[in-house]
Amino acid sequence: MFKFLRKYNKWILAVGGTLLLITFLIPFAFTSLGSVIARRGALWAKVGQEQQKVTVSERSHVQRELNVLQYAFGRFFPPLIPGPGIVDQPEHWYLLVREAEAAGLIGGVAVGLPFGAEQQIAQIAALSREQTSFVLQTLARLDGVRRMIALYVDRSKFSDRHLKHRARRSFHAVTAQVVVLEATEPDTPPSFGDEELAEQLARYAETPPGEGDKGFGYRLPDRAKLEWLVVTAESVRTTILDSGKLGAVALRSHWRKLWRADPGSYAEPTGEQEVPEAVRSDLLETLMTRTLQEIARFANQEQLTSARRGIPRRDGYLVLDDDWRGPSFQDLAQTIQEKFAVALPEYHALGDRWLSADEVAELQGIGEATTEKFGAVPVTVAELVAAAREFGGAQLMDIQQRVAGPPLTDGDGSVYLFRIIDTDPSRPPESVDEVRDQLTADLARLAHYRQLSMKADELRRQVIDDGLLAVAMSHDATLSVANRISLIDIGSLRLQQLLGLPPIAIPTPLSTIGVHEETVATIIDHALALDQDVPISELAEDQRVWVVPVEDRLAVVLVRLMAQSPLTQQTFASYSYDGLIQQMLVAEEFDSVIPAQEAFGYEALATRHDFSLASRTSATTQPDEATTQPDQSDVG
Repeated sequence: MFKFLRKYNKWILAVGGTLLLITFLIPFAFTSLGSVIARRGALWAKVGQEQQKVTVSERSHVQRELNVLQYAFGRFFPPLIPGPGIVDQPEHWYLLVREAEAAGLIGGVAVGLPFGAEQQIAQIAALSREQTSFVLQTLARLDGVRRMIALYVDRSKFSDRHLKHRARRSFHAVTAQVVVLEATEPDTPPSFGDEELAEQLARYAETPPGEGDKGFGYRLPDRAKLEWLVVTAESVRTTILDSGKLGAVALRSHWRKLWRADPGSYAEPTGEQEVPEAVRSDLLETLMTRTLQEIARFANQEQLTSARRGIPRRDGYLVLDDDWRGPSFQDLAQTIQEKFAVALPEYHALGDRWLSADEVAELQGIGEATTEKFGAVPVTVAELVAAAREFGGAQLMDIQQRVAGPPLTDGDGSVYLFRIIDTDPSRPPESVDEVRDQLTADLARLAHYRQLSMKADELRRQVIDDGLLAVAMSHDATLSVANRISLIDIGSLRLQQLLGLPPIAIPTPLSTIGVHEETVATIIDHALALDQDVPISELAEDQRVWVVPVEDRLAVVLVRLMAQSPLTQQTFASYSYDGLIQQMLVAEEFDSVIPAQEAFGYEALATRHDFSLASRTSATTQPDEATTQPDQSDVG
């Protein structure tokens, strides 16, 4: 017996051990299986007057449908449905589908076929790892939800005649040549007395420039006076060339360093071979960059920052005495010259001139300099000035008057040290003299516009007789190429509808005056008033040319019609079916708020269906395991 056991001990251990292991794991297997079953049958939510139970398993099915929609709309975009907008929560999609099913709007899988071609559906199935039948079923539900929302929008029952009239004008497009004559100054410059200037100032003193009627506005922006030093890269380069730091030993040492770092770009240095020019240039640039960095560090830390040590701070800013001025920039320039043997840094001061942030950005040299002290994104000197404490301040930027800002560098490495020496926060002008030039220019533009508008008939006759190009050249204006003009940009309208935003009509912008609905509407109405059965080429020239005064932009628009593109019956049917035209009318009636966005939002649906989640975590933080298990390819 023992002899038998010794002979087959390995087989006995293998078979017996396996049986013991299986016996040991059986309780755990049943426990795990029971846990999965329990979780999948757990309560997710309750719905309806009878508070019907909705299980986690049903939520898993809903989540799978959302995953399919994720790929149907594009992998990097959440599902967007016109009306409710983004639908990326299972409970929201569940309620939308429930309501569409109750309305009898969700049919068989064939309803989903128009959403895309068979190849696209197969691609969605492959990406979402679902059966094609499941994808088609999900798309059918999406189609039902869309039709439900379209019916809701259409329930306002706009008459077919009303819809067609609105669509005919809104979607009508013309091709036209346009010349915009912008009022600048009359041929004979007028003179204005102080009373006229004071009256103009009183009317727009509190209005920021460009924001008032006809673009008038005289409120002064935040302004500052600056001083700064410049240590140019060229001056440091000259110093290095004259210093002897590019001697033979230094060059060969640098050459060997470059060769070791990148043998493919540099030949191995030898005693006989002459040092390449590329090595000399690289060493010069390296020494120049290092020196400029040392200068910036020395000036900022040892000179400017050290002068304010011990000064208390409040709300992130230094609390300065009235007589504190900080180190002199002229003295600092001499110190830098003596310590680094460079040319005397250039000193600039604009103590006699107030600068807005825009004007600071236009300063030569320093206007293009930046710092990375406040993050990876470079900050310009204009942005630093605008963020000064005296102008309201900005988080993370401790810029204030009389205190030097951080060192700046420009494209070639030159170093700039700057300081705000005085500030003047935004305010209305105290007198006409502060904005006299602007007041005079604006009143001259207004006078010029009145002259142009009074000559509208004369201008129109000139276009008819001499051509639009000749009139444009005589007024030093630009003739735009023939472009399509309409009251609606259909691309932006579609995007707004898809995002669930109010479908606001955006007309075609015109040169110089930009987006101006009234002018575009005048052009469209004039074109519609023409005989639509007569080709444009057969119309008399005086019917194809007209003038549109635009008073609030102080400009006169000359138009020559080239072609018309009326709304077709097929396009009208498409836009009407999608609810695009109806949504535009509803948006106007409800002050740009789409009722569908509220009616089919999650909160409204939950209230309507007596829907409540069993727990918030079950809806957001604990998805069903069936949808979150890793792929086998991901298991190590």
